[in-house]
Amino acid sequence: MRRLIGVMLCWCCLTSAGVAAAEMHQRSLPMRLPGIVVPLAYTLDLTVNTGRASHEGTVSIDVDLREPTRLVRLHATDLVIRSAVLHRNGQTLRGQPSQRDEDLLDLRFAQLLPAGPAKLVVRFTGRVDDKDSAGLFRQKEGGDWYAFTQFEATYARRAFPSFDEPGWKVPWTLSLTIPQNLMAVANTPVSGERSAGRGLKRVQFETTQPLPTYLLAFGVGPFDVLDGGKSGATPIRFVTPRGRAQEARYAATQTPAIIEKLEAYFGIPYPYGKLDVLAVPITLGFGAMENPGLITFSSRLMLARPAEESARFKRDFVATQAHELAHQWFGNYVTMAWWDDLWLNESFASWMGDKITDQVAPEWRFQTAVQDARATAMQTDRLVSTRRIHQPVNDKQSLASAFDSITYSKGQVSLAMFETWLGAERFREGVRRYMRRHAWGSATGDEFLAALADGDTQIQDAFKSFIDQPGIPKLSLSLLCEGGPRLRITQSRFLPKGSAAMAQSTWHVPMTVRTPAGGRQFLLREPSGEMPLPDAQCPAWVEANAGGAGYYRPVYAAGQLAALLSRPDIDVRELLANLDDAQALTESSDLSVAEALSMALPFASHPRREVSDA
Repeated sequence: MRRLIGVMLCWCCLTSAGVAAAEMHQRSLPMRLPGIVVPLAYTLDLTVNTGRASHEGTVSIDVDLREPTRLVRLHATDLVIRSAVLHRNGQTLRGQPSQRDEDLLDLRFAQLLPAGPAKLVVRFTGRVDDKDSAGLFRQKEGGDWYAFTQFEATYARRAFPSFDEPGWKVPWTLSLTIPQNLMAVANTPVSGERSAGRGLKRVQFETTQPLPTYLLAFGVGPFDVLDGGKSGATPIRFVTPRGRAQEARYAATQTPAIIEKLEAYFGIPYPYGKLDVLAVPITLGFGAMENPGLITFSSRLMLARPAEESARFKRDFVATQAHELAHQWFGNYVTMAWWDDLWLNESFASWMGDKITDQVAPEWRFQTAVQDARATAMQTDRLVSTRRIHQPVNDKQSLASAFDSITYSKGQVSLAMFETWLGAERFREGVRRYMRRHAWGSATGDEFLAALADGDTQIQDAFKSFIDQPGIPKLSLSLLCEGGPRLRITQSRFLPKGSAAMAQSTWHVPMTVRTPAGGRQFLLREPSGEMPLPDAQCPAWVEANAGGAGYYRPVYAAGQLAALLSRPDIDVRELLANLDDAQALTESSDLSVAEALSMALPFASHPRREVSDA
């Protein structure tokens, strides 16, 4: 008896500990699930009738219970739970659902659930939104209703109960029961259809490669399809509202070349079995979404009649498609482990997308896209109130704020700066190393930096100094020539006059410098340092940001910036960076407005539009 009581007490302690651990975890990290129950695979069956503002379904989740517990916590928003049962070792255990808050669903079991594998089956009904383009939503065009999904960042939980975090990346088997006269598309090809009675049919899709919840996607409606041919072995289709398939003509002509360029860069074929590109009539807050095998696009970015295919439309489509397709490798094939590394997904796709756009259509001169991003990012990053790139995400507010110019543009320029420092080939090999190490899995920003650096801790430390603290380095430069030409550099944080930083910042700045004698690199790791220059005698000019991709603002001694800008052979990327610096330095009182204008005015009639605009 005593021994039995002891065993019972032990089991009760384990149970209480599991629940207590979940509660404590939730208080400390309100967005994160406790990790006591981990998903291994999903089977999702949904009934979606586009004519109705509701849906219903069953989700079966293979799970691993890491420790004994009576509580299973997962994500669900605005769902009605009809039943929840857990199958294990021939037993069926019924859970009591309760909504903990707007995002969290608790399933409590009267009996202790022992550790090990099990299957959780939840029946539910939910709402199909017709006023937003998030979660499972519907829109009407030309008298027809269509249903679409947008699950990034945390909207999958509006459509079905799930473990809605990016690090849980598992296979999905999806089936949709829809009206007989409609078409369904999803991440994978259709594996079969059968009648479901009452004017309905059940469309079964092939099981996906491992995906997090936010990358699952599907659409239902009276779609038309334009066959886009193949890129290698990958079939491509453009799926549009009824009667608009031919408006995807331009998209179809450009997409195969984008895929080919990306395959060449990554050294990996397109990772998924097919590519459908789905036009959504109206999107709010986003233009396109990189769902594997089913990229969704705002109709205005993808569809156009021949007379509407303006130069702007063409540039916007190619640049957006290159961004979303870059994600098929970087973001989908390898996925961030948590939202604090959203910067890595989005900045890489922005950097890669612009690089590929320049390769596909060099006449558009996208080689200056980094300088555009630099100016955009620095406009925000100059403020005391700015945030760092690698920002902790512990609540919805911090996640929402992560989709900004710091994530996209500052991250893009940081990547470009380190590509310049490492060289394009070494940088690309680091990217490929990262892909090989984490294929079909999840990884952190630190793991990306480790793959990029390949043992060079100086590179890791330098990169982290740019992503783990806010602001812009200001480099005050003095050209010294006695005893051999060298550059004296002192760093501080760039701020508009009257602003005061909370603390002194120090970056590990990878400087790429050019003089008449050639280029040289220098890693400034201290508040100040001296860089030897390659010239035999005092150089007539020093370009402290060769290539214009450095994420720092050089402050030259009097007359040196003017000498730099007066060179007839100045690189247009450097010219753009220097003009943006000149404007900014008037804000910090490092340059007078009169000096800045005198340097800028000669370029007002420059033949390159982006220069005359600057």
